[in-house]
Amino acid sequence: MTRKPSGITKLIDDTLKNPDGKWSRKSLTAFVGFIFALVYEIVLPLVELPTKEYVFITLLTLTGATLGLTVWDKKSKTDV
Repeated sequence: MTRKPSGITKLIDDTLKNPDGKWSRKSLTAFVGFIFALVYEIVLPLVELPTKEYVFITLLTLTGATLGLTVWDKKSKTDV
């Protein structure tokens, strides 16, 4: 009897893993970069630590670039 994957498991499998079931480094980098950007801009001001906007912009640029590379890579694999 096979167990149906839950919604969160399916979401993780579809977004953070390759079709062969291995973790996608680019997707993980985008995920971690986005989480770090949120933590940097939300948590640090709450504990009264100064933040620099260029660090936040750099983390968001990293996130966008790695997501773009992931989409481009998946598209190039389906075009072949």
